[in-house]
Amino acid sequence: MHEDYQLAYCPIAHITALAFAVDAFESARLTPKLLHKLRVPSRLHGVTSAIQKEHVKHAHLPKH
Repeated sequence: MHEDYQLAYCPIAHITALAFAVDAFESARLTPKLLHKLRVPSRLHGVTSAIQKEHVKHAHLPKH
């Protein structure tokens, strides 16, 4: 993850914060603290986490 001073500019941090605010993740065990500790294994390009279907249908992002 990014260094702490860069988190304010990271769109992923904002999106995941909104997802935690509305309890959108399917896994109840996933917490912000755990998410911050996650590391992508070198053999992979990323990791995934499932979002509940009702939150995917109603995803709202601010329009600029």
